[in-house]
Amino acid sequence: LVQYQIKVSVPANIAKLNKFALTDTPTNLKDDATSVKVTDKTGNTPISATATADGNGFTIDFVPADLTAYAGQDIIVTYNAELLSTAVTTTA
Repeated sequence: LVQYQIKVSVPANIAKLNKFALTDTPTNLKDDATSVKVTDKTGNTPISATATADGNGFTIDFVPADLTAYAGQDIIVTYNAELLSTAVTTTA
């Protein structure tokens, strides 16, 4: 397994949005949607979010009202992914 981290910039106008989502569509990887964790930019404060498996990736449909405290800031999404046999793992 490989751990990944995505820095997501929460829009300053998040309170005015009806929808805010993050989708990962990897190539040669299979994301583990059950391993997804969302935190504030320090990595210390958990943020409520649920990832739904979508093919080999995932989608998080955030509730914009839940992110108002992070408007204009970054949040961190971490998750694990498995390298698939279709990946090229040799070097020239």
